[in-house]
Amino acid sequence: MLGPVPDLGAYGSVIVEPLFDIDLVVVAHNENAARHATKLADLEDAHWIVHGSKDGPSSLFAGRESNTGWYMPKAVTNCHSLPTVIALLQETDAFCIISKQLFNTISDSHGVVTVPIADPLPRFPLSMVTQKTRHLTPAANELAQHIRRRANTLVQEGYSSDAQSE
Repeated sequence: MLGPVPDLGAYGSVIVEPLFDIDLVVVAHNENAARHATKLADLEDAHWIVHGSKDGPSSLFAGRESNTGWYMPKAVTNCHSLPTVIALLQETDAFCIISKQLFNTISDSHGVVTVPIADPLPRFPLSMVTQKTRHLTPAANELAQHIRRRANTLVQEGYSSDAQSE
C-alpha cells in the first residue's frame, strides 16, 4: 500500500516505510466569500468536505485537537472522488483540506484557491506499507525500488517541505 497511513503500531505484521511528509492546505473555490480567512477558528461553522479515507489526512476531522489548541472543524460531507470534491467546492461555500501537491495539480483549471490559514496544519507521512510475513515478489520489489527512487527525487526537487527520505 502507498499513501498516508494511520498508526499501525498495534498491527505488528506490517512494515511502514515513510517516504516524505505530505504538506496540507485549506482550499475553497475562488468565489467563496470566506476564502480570505486566516484562522481555522474563523471557519468553525463552515461547511467542510473530507476527501479520502478517514484514516489518512481526513482523520483531522475526527474531533481531535490540532496543534493550535483548537479542535478541527466538523466535516459535513465525506467524499472519496476528487472530481466530486472539486464540483462541490465549485458549487458550494465549502472548504476542504488536501495535500499541497494535489492542490498544485487542480488549482489552475478548476478555480480552487488556498485559504491563507496562518495556523499550522499537521503533516502526514506518505508511506509504503508491506507485510512482514510475506516477501515481495521480484516484480513488486522492483516497483518498491522505483517508488523509493522517485520519492527521493521528489524530495530533492522540493516536493515536500519536511522530507523523511535521505
